[in-house]
Amino acid sequence: KKPKLDADNLEKYEHLTFIKKLLEMKKLDKMISTYISPILEMHDNGWIYPSMMQYGTTSGRYSCGGGLNLQTLPRDDKRIKRGFIAPPGYKIVNADFAGLEPRIFSWVSNDPGLKIVWQKGLDLYSQIAIDVFGLHQYSADPNAENFLKKKDPKMRDKAKVFTLAVVYGANAWRIAALMGVDTDEAQEIIDSYLDSYPALKTYMADSERAAQRNGMVRTKFGRVRHLQGAKELHRKYGTRITDKRAMKARCGDELGQELYYKYRNYMNNAKNFPIQSTAASVCNAALIKMSKLLRKNKIDGWIGLQIHDEITCIIREDQAELASELLKDTMEKNWVTASIDIAIIAEPMIADNF
Repeated sequence: KKPKLDADNLEKYEHLTFIKKLLEMKKLDKMISTYISPILEMHDNGWIYPSMMQYGTTSGRYSCGGGLNLQTLPRDDKRIKRGFIAPPGYKIVNADFAGLEPRIFSWVSNDPGLKIVWQKGLDLYSQIAIDVFGLHQYSADPNAENFLKKKDPKMRDKAKVFTLAVVYGANAWRIAALMGVDTDEAQEIIDSYLDSYPALKTYMADSERAAQRNGMVRTKFGRVRHLQGAKELHRKYGTRITDKRAMKARCGDELGQELYYKYRNYMNNAKNFPIQSTAASVCNAALIKMSKLLRKNKIDGWIGLQIHDEITCIIREDQAELASELLKDTMEKNWVTASIDIAIIAEPMIADNF
């Protein structure tokens, strides 16, 4: 292979002043080309009109295109976000769902052990660490003296690595790489996790079975993800499709491996789609309700942006407090959240810039 020079390789020598400055320059150059230049080219008298596409994802979440993706604004470097300001006489009213995906994952799985975490106000990752690693001397209650997150945060961080990754299809090899352990230990962690939450294990199996038999999975709110290829591959190769070695023996190394990974991708989609799409439905229901409430309450303002689980409104300054209350109510209590027996939480804030 030819010598390769990229950020990953350069970071090994970040202790050298020249390399450190080179990496900083590379980040700044990317920020200029990805955000600053498109903003300068696209703005119309100081306003940006992003292309928000409701059909841009299979899950139902909005995507943003048209040369400037406002859903990927840098988190660590706040300078770009600080440049998005409320117009004179207006405020930005923003709210982000608190742990929406973990809450939805707990509800969709219908596992009592996961659901009770939220119902009792416990910390999800602390509880999973306690159950998986047998740390019963600790508590998942944030108010307890022996709260795991305070006493042994590293163990909680370990649980955070695999909690959603396993559900979304990460195998022992992937978990081993993420956690820095060998594959045998990673498999033990996966087995302990699924044994601790048997309904979660059932959910994963049922999702795969739906894709195999019906060529689709469906959320409880009716959105469908078509996975016809999963049905066709399973019908043609049976359980052999789940074994890479068997597929290589049947179809040859290259094709066998390609079909095996293609099928695995279908299975991963079958498991993560109901979770991510349900979260999207919560957001979309909130957007619709909020737009109606703005009109009903004669509020001078509008919904300006939705970024993943975050809704941003531009509201006239003297109506910002009312809009903040309406946004919280909208996000926590809509026709989708009414069916979810886990509290959905959103805390708004009022600000002058992003």
